[in-house]
Amino acid sequence: MKNDKEDQAKNDVWPLMKNDLDWVMENWESDGCDLWEEIHSSDFFWNKMSQVYSLRGAADFADLIGESGDQYRSKADEIEKTIDGHWNGNYLWESTNREKDGAVIHAITTFGGKYGPTSKEAAATIATYNTAFCLEWKINQHDNDAGVPGILYGRYPGDNYAGGNPWQLLTAVLAECFYKGAASMKEQMLENNGNDFPLATEEFGEWMNLLNLVEGSTASDYVAAATAAGDSVMTRLWSHVKDDGGEIDEQIDRETGTQKSAKNLTWSYANVLNALHVRKNL
Repeated sequence: MKNDKEDQAKNDVWPLMKNDLDWVMENWESDGCDLWEEIHSSDFFWNKMSQVYSLRGAADFADLIGESGDQYRSKADEIEKTIDGHWNGNYLWESTNREKDGAVIHAITTFGGKYGPTSKEAAATIATYNTAFCLEWKINQHDNDAGVPGILYGRYPGDNYAGGNPWQLLTAVLAECFYKGAASMKEQMLENNGNDFPLATEEFGEWMNLLNLVEGSTASDYVAAATAAGDSVMTRLWSHVKDDGGEIDEQIDRETGTQKSAKNLTWSYANVLNALHVRKNL
């Protein structure tokens, strides 16, 4: 559209998009597969977050080319209401047959929205998952004892695929979550004419607990602490990949801390680069 390709946008891109969108409109409540292609449910947090994000983006695109996006916005709102049930008061859960899953953190970070990187639900979920993944793997415990900052995340407690280990792509997306939270807070400061402001405990209390911020902390304190938290996660990840010539694989051995499983995984590179790009802009 910005490069005089309105005809292509309307006649080539839109029909392709609409084909998938119409399927989602009709089938979003159907039984489906989880992000890892292992279990089935009609109520996955990741799937619904992705549907809401995509439908709203498609609605904006439809408006841009002279089509109506109202039906997609309406469906996104309908789906989003059902996501509220994934908050159990302590953390956001993925599905009834696998509650604690790294896909939740990925969805929070990638799709944002109501349960985005600055939401109190995100902070509480990260705190819960931190405990779960620290207890799950000796490598996290060894790094803690050695004074290596951060934490390694994986798919879910009890995972046994290829030995059941931390995943580079999920560790990186956790760091990105912290960075995006810091970026969002900086944006709020800009909207406040660049002025700092105190954090409301009711809204940011969970984040203050997670980031070790005291009462009276301000937006700039949050930015600094969230950035440091992201850096700590990337530092731990770096400590386990730094000797491999820039190669990023799928998993990190739960005992030895060396890379293993699928070699040079594209998704791992994508998430590491996403995190680094957000960090650079901070």
